[in-house]
Formats: sequence, structure tokens, C-alpha cells
Amino acid sequence: MKIFVSFCHDDIEFLVNLEKHLAALQKNHTIEIFSDQKIRPGADLHQQINRRLNNANLVLLLISPGFLASRECEKEMKFALKRQEHGEVDVVPIIVHACDWLSTNLASLKALPNDGKPISKWENQHEAYLNVVEGLTKVVLNRIGCKSRKCYIDALQNTGFKSSAKENVPLDDIFITPNIAESTEEKSVAISNISELSCNHGIALLYGDDLCGKSTICKKIYLERNADGHLTLFLNGNDIKKYQHRSEIIEKAFAQQYEGSIEAWQTSNNRTLIIDNFDMESCEHMVKDYEEECESMLLTMSRNKYIAYCRDKEFIARSRLFELNHLTHSQQEKLIRRWKESSRPESYSLTINDGSIDRVETILNSLIPNRRIVPRFPFYVLTILQSLEAFGPENLKINTFGHCYHAFIVFQLRVSGVSGEEIDSIMNFLSFVAFEKFRNAEEENWEEVGVSEIIRKYRDNFVGGERRIRKFVSTATNILDVGDGKISFQHPYIYYFLLGYYFARNRKDFQKFSEKMIANCHTKDNSFALIFAIHNSSDIELIDSLIAHAEGLLEGLEIATLSRAETHRLESALERIPKNVLSGNSVGEERKRVRDHRDQVEEQIDKDEEDIDEADDDLDGIKIYSALKTMDILAQVVLTKYGSLRKETCVELIQSICDLTFKIVKYFISKRTIMALDELALSVMAEELKDDKHKLDAAAYELSRRLRAIITWLVYVVVKKASISIGQAELTEIVQGVCEKRDTTAYWLVFWIYKLNSAEMLDDEVSKILVDAIQECSRERNEVVKRLVSLEVQFYLNSHRVDHRIRQRICGSLGIRYVPNRSL
Repeated sequence: MKIFVSFCHDDIEFLVNLEKHLAALQKNHTIEIFSDQKIRPGADLHQQINRRLNNANLVLLLISPGFLASRECEKEMKFALKRQEHGEVDVVPIIVHACDWLSTNLASLKALPNDGKPISKWENQHEAYLNVVEGLTKVVLNRIGCKSRKCYIDALQNTGFKSSAKENVPLDDIFITPNIAESTEEKSVAISNISELSCNHGIALLYGDDLCGKSTICKKIYLERNADGHLTLFLNGNDIKKYQHRSEIIEKAFAQQYEGSIEAWQTSNNRTLIIDNFDMESCEHMVKDYEEECESMLLTMSRNKYIAYCRDKEFIARSRLFELNHLTHSQQEKLIRRWKESSRPESYSLTINDGSIDRVETILNSLIPNRRIVPRFPFYVLTILQSLEAFGPENLKINTFGHCYHAFIVFQLRVSGVSGEEIDSIMNFLSFVAFEKFRNAEEENWEEVGVSEIIRKYRDNFVGGERRIRKFVSTATNILDVGDGKISFQHPYIYYFLLGYYFARNRKDFQKFSEKMIANCHTKDNSFALIFAIHNSSDIELIDSLIAHAEGLLEGLEIATLSRAETHRLESALERIPKNVLSGNSVGEERKRVRDHRDQVEEQIDKDEEDIDEADDDLDGIKIYSALKTMDILAQVVLTKYGSLRKETCVELIQSICDLTFKIVKYFISKRTIMALDELALSVMAEELKDDKHKLDAAAYELSRRLRAIITWLVYVVVKKASISIGQAELTEIVQGVCEKRDTTAYWLVFWIYKLNSAEMLDDEVSKILVDAIQECSRERNEVVKRLVSLEVQFYLNSHRVDHRIRQRICGSLGIRYVPNRSL
């Protein structure tokens, strides 16, 4: 913005003082102040003045008797007033000395200081100049429009998360486009950029679960549109009252978010209105009033409110609907990378190893199993990442991973208004509610827990203020679901964590149910309750009981060794399993493909578990499933407790996981199973080819070979599951010791896969272990295990950046064609 100052040279000191007081305004805005004092010697004086005056946005007239008597000042004043008539410039008289200015053409203009009191008449002239500057600031802001307040932008960037490198990790550092899909009558279409929520004229309504990230998306859109010069107002629906006048709401928000004149908002053609936590009853009038005036409007609301209030609303029919869902695994990986990048010192620019990302993913996926305890939303992922960074493996304590869940619940309690000193007592009450809910289910009393009854029982057992508890129950809508006098939990992770929290603190009550829980630990309620009970306690007896339970499972089955004598029955299947699976795709493409597959698996898991629950006649299937779920629990114990357990307990846990794994493998590859597969193949083909003995034998053999390939693949999946479940690099010594003690090909297969997946990168040490493993299998002529090792290594090479020398060496040992890493 260009400012021209017209003055009489007798008033030079007033010009100098005015420029000093305008310095702050110049720093905050792009302003250029010109007077004839800035014309260089030798320049054409009149030409310079005329050009500057003609280009000025604001003309200041320093009025005094000398100014009014000057012919040059009069010419400049008349030219400025003429431009003002055409709306090209603002003209502001500044009275420096008493004079008869009200008899001039300036009489109709508002002068500064206020009431036209001359600066020279003020006892404190600094106050006079401050008054002038305040008035000019309004004129400047009105002329240039408005500017976002830095403090407001900083507040939007504040995520509340801390890393080792930054006291506050800004939103721009860690934001990723989450899993948003636009809902239409025909289908649901994923969007790739959040700008699609605000780029089209009209209303966009985004709905999703609590803490899924709706508010963060609003902040990010505000920041992006603000950077692009779009005037955007951000309102919180919780602060809007039903009968509050719209202008009052807008003016208050504008004053908080911008410097300048609200007229800039009112007259702008590119306005965007964002209303977070939109509520139909209190906020609908804002939509009706501003729908036609705004370029775009974004509303967000909880899924429950959307279902309850909005489906039949008329304005929904003309709105674009967007649903915010759980992060995909690819999005989660992207978020991990953003966090790791933001946590590094600025001078550190080396690429983050894919293996280090995998290690964090393994932990996250164990803490967010299939999204059923904790939803895979950015808030939860980031809370876990922050906790892992603060409580690294070297400092791992009993409750490190339990700390993540505890942090979620404490956050919810604080949002509900629970003070710091009340946290413990409210947690104790909630854990009691969880226990009563669990006990009712165990006693097959399916009645929901009643509010009054639970409070009465709690008072009989614990000391606690009834009034405080009732107040909490009535307000904690993000923790509890209270209706019709009944009480339950809003989220599964709250229930399971608090149930384990209760059992850890009330050993006597736990003993009543522990034996039955361990015996049925494959069920969801029991498995999660046991995991969280271990999270919240140092109960070695409980861990010993789980190990004993694991040892009793699949009784009668031997532990597979995967020696050539056992695996030779599967050798014919190798013709159906590809030898070379090295991909020509980039590492990024392969990693996305793997994570897309994980998403599909998660979608299928619940259905599969329901099928297993209904398959009461499939005793072998139930036994295998129970063993797999027990492996999961033992793996969780290893993952969350290894930093606080004695070495011998870690050895027992890892050995139990591996023993269960190879009992399952033995079931798959036993002579009985293989013969049953051969009989199945023959009977299936006999129905179709009963008249052609030659074709029957060939077809039955081919089907048998395919079924054996499936069995071989199942062996690989189960062994990899066990290897990944104990995949902390800090356990290398223990895992290797267990394998040396057992000293079977099966155990060494676990070690080889474990070593590859627990390392941050495939270096010379790890590659030597793998090459030696392949050579060992070749010497033993164990082609099945060699193929499993080969597949695992190739899958790793597909999805990890590996030094080309190491890739060549491994490809040579596998006898496959070398394929280099390809860049995106």
C-alpha cells in the first residue's frame, strides 16, 4: 500500500515524528510512505510528486496555517480530493497546528487526532501521535482488506503433540489426507485431497466418529484457504446459540481471526464458512442465512448426530456428503513417516529406513488390532507414536503400552471436565462399571447395568462422593452411553482397558474368573481383558498360567521340526508356488499393495470369527483357532512386558509361542492331513471323471498338488505370524538362545524371518545370516524350507530399499535374476 504525505516544510518535525510512530504499522503490513523529502537530488521534483500522488492509495495532509497558505500544498490537496471523489484514494487530514481548516473543502472529512484537536495542543504529543496511528491503522486495514491474526494461525497449527526434536509438532508437519469418501446415491468414492471438501460452491457435510479428526481437517482447510487468499471463517457449533443473531456470531469470529475491516468479509466473493461440531437445532439458521452468500460452506458433525437428525433434513438433499473413516494401513504408514521426519533434527536429512517404519507399524498394529479396541484414527496413532518416543524400548516399564490407552481415557475425562485430583477416583468408578458389565455377561445376565444400581453397589464397596459420580455420569457423553437408566461404554477400548485395570487392582475378584478366562482366552472379551490385566499389573502368576494353558493346547500333537523327513510330502507343491516373485514395481508401490491387502484382511476378520464361533461341530478348527488366539495373547505379553520381565520368563513366552506355532504346523503337514487331502482330491475328481481312469489319476494328482501348495502357504503364514509377533530387535539374544536350545530347522526358520523383520535395514550381517540359511537348506536338500526363506526374502526386497550389492548377493544365493530397486 502506498501512502503520500503532503506537508508544509515548516512542519518537518511533525512529518519526522509521524513516520517514527508509523514504523510498527509498516512492519506489520506492506506499506510504502512517500514525501518530497525522499526525492533524490537532481530528480524532477514535480514529475516525482505527480507520479507518486497519482499512484497513492492513501493521502495524508498535515494541516497547519503554513499548509493552507502554500500553493503547492493546495494543488496536492485538490488533486487528492478529486481522486477521492472517484473512490481511488482515501484522504485523511491530520491537524498539526490550530488553523481555519473547517472553512476549506476538508470540512466534510473526519480529521485526526480525534475531534480535530491539533497535535501541538496535546500535553503529551506521543499520545496524540498514537491516536493518529490508531485511526490510520483502521483506514489502512479497510483499504488493504484484512489480514489473519498470527496468534490465531499459530493456534490452528498447535497439535498438542511433542517429539524429541520439537516442543510442539505443528499441524503442517504431520497432517496427511485421511480416509474420506464422498457418498452418492450410487456409490462411495474416496477423495485424494481435502480441498475437495471446499473447492465447490455449496454445502459439504463431513460426518464421522468422535476423535476421528474432523476438527483437524477443518483447521487444515482453513490454513490452506487462508494461504491462497480466500477469506474463511471458522466457527465452533458448540458456541453458537439458537437465537443468537448471525451478525453477532460473524463479527465475533472475524475479530478473533482477522485484523481489518469486516466489510472485507461482507463484500468478498470468495468467502468460506466452516462450522465444526454442527448442530441442527442451534446452527441451522447460519446455514440458511449464509448459503447463498458464501462461495462454499463446510459443516462437520458426529456420526450419531448425522444419523439421528440429518437424514431427513431438506438441506442435506442439496449438500455433498462426506464420511470420515479409519485410516487405511497405507495412510497409517504415511503418518508414521511424517512423524519420524518431524522428530528428526533439521540438520538430519538421511532417508528413514523402511525397516524402522515396519517396526513401529508392528507395534501399532498390535495396539490397534483390527480397529476393534482402538480406532485407527490419527489422534490415537499419534498418541501411541508420542508414547513410544517418550518411552523407548530401553526405558520400557510395565505400563508403557498400557500408558497409550490410559492417555486416551485421561484425555476423554479431561474433556468431560474431570479435574486432575478427581482422575483416580473416577477411573476407579469406571473400572467398577466395567467389572459389573463383565460379571453380568459371565453369569449370563444380559441385562444392561442400571445407573442407580451401579452407583449403589459402588458406594457399598468404595469411598466416593455420590454427587460427584452422578454429575460425571450425566456429562461424560464421550466416555459413557447413558439412556433409559442404563449405562455402558461408548468405545470398546475404554471397556477392555478399565476391565483389566479393575482386575489388576482387585486380585480377589479376578481369581473368581481367571481360570475360566484363561481356558476360554480365544474369545474376544477374555483375550482383551487378560491383555489389559497384564498391562496394568506385574502378575507373574497370570503369565505362568497362560504359558501352562498354551502348553496344554493341541494335546497329542508333536512339535514340527520341518526337517526334510517332514517336508518331503510337500515338495510336489513347489511346482505350484513361484520361485521368483521379485517385482518390477517401485518399493513405494509394493508397500502400498501390501498395506491395501491388510485393509482387506481387516474387513474380513470379523466375518471369519463369526463363522468360527458358529462352527461348533468343527472341533479341529476351534482348537486351531484357540491356539492362534493364545499365541496372540502371549505375543502381546512379550511385546508390552519384555522390558520388565526376567529373562527366563521371556524365554518361556517365546518358546511357548514357537511350540504352539509348530504344533499347528504339524497338524497341517501330518501324514493324516496329507492323506486326507489326497482322498479329497480323488473323491472330487471321481465324481467328474469316473469313466476315464487315466484322466482321473492325472486330475486327482494335480488337485492334490494344489491343495498341498495351500498347506505350504499356510505353514509360511503361521510361521511368519509367530516371527513377527516377537519382532523386537532387543530380544535377539533371547530368540537366538531359544533356537539354539531347540536346534531344529523349524526354530531356525523363525529366527531367520525374525532377524530379517526386526532389523532396521538389511545390512551385511543380516544378509550373511540369510545366505547361510539358504546354503544350509541346500545342503539338507530341504527345498520346502528353502522356498519359504526365498519367498520371505524376496517379499522383503520388494518392499524395502536395499543396497544394490546386498540385493545382488542374495539374488545370486537364491538362484534368481537380479532386479534392482526402481524409483517412483
